[in-house]
Formats: sequence, C-alpha cells, structure tokens
Amino acid sequence: MTTERAFPDIPGQRGLATVPQLLEAGWTRSALRQARATRWQEPMPRVLAPHRGPLDGQARLAAAALWAGT
Repeated sequence: MTTERAFPDIPGQRGLATVPQLLEAGWTRSALRQARATRWQEPMPRVLAPHRGPLDGQARLAAAALWAGT
C-alpha cells in the first residue's frame, strides 16, 4: 500500500510547488517521478502543478518566478 502526501497549498504560489518544497513536505523522489510521469505537469524546470490541465497567465507567471528563485 502506498501512502501519498498531499500537494502543499502554499500561499501566493497559485497551486504550484517546487521540487525542494515537495521534498520538504515529505514527498520522496520516487513518488515525484511517478506523479510527473502520470498526472502532474512541470510548467518550468523543478516547478510542478498537481494536474495536467491548462495554467492561466497568473499561474504561468508564478511558475516562472518560482523557477527563477530555485
């Protein structure tokens, strides 16, 4: 049985999180690889969204800011 952590809801990040934030929240690298391959998207390197749907302009801007800060 696999126990999955919740995707963190970090204020101001428009539903996105960086890989370091997810690791800090208890995700394993293996779980992140699996989620990326099956149900998440990576709008910028090391920035993840917990869905494969479209991102609005504000979310894309937040992804760019998170990427620039990582």
